[in-house]
Amino acid sequence: MYSLADRLLLMLPGLLGLILALATAMPLGMFGITLTPNIAWIMTLALAALYPAAWAFWFAFLLGLLQDFLFGTPLGSQAVLALLLWLAVRWHPLRLATPLFRLVLARAVLMLVAWHALLWLLLGWVGGQAPPFGPLLITGVVNGVWFALLYFPLMGLLSLLPEERD
Repeated sequence: MYSLADRLLLMLPGLLGLILALATAMPLGMFGITLTPNIAWIMTLALAALYPAAWAFWFAFLLGLLQDFLFGTPLGSQAVLALLLWLAVRWHPLRLATPLFRLVLARAVLMLVAWHALLWLLLGWVGGQAPPFGPLLITGVVNGVWFALLYFPLMGLLSLLPEERD
């Protein structure tokens, strides 16, 4: 059982994710490629395997729902994909005690590209008109760069949190 102070500390990653999602709501792009990070997916990749108590499945879903609203994607598309990403990360975490950053980054980029491909499929299925496939995959790689930029600050934040309990 966590103390009240520990519970408040466990809210820090979610609060940071919410602030970052709202801060990146303004589209940022160049040459037809969006440079806006998908905070729900990046934070889920970074935190779900390492500290699930601080990044619950329902919060990943709700942050994805907020991003659906902010980015104008069909309601529930990013939310369901954030939930599936949480499940995938929890189902198959990196098995190494202290994985090398290049392994973590390679896995994150591959998963972000795959999730952008899934988003493209969902947009085509639900909306009937999906955006061009190529730029959406490049956006997955751009999100991999955002993951690399946010990874170490997030690991520093995790060091502030209390020991995880079962």
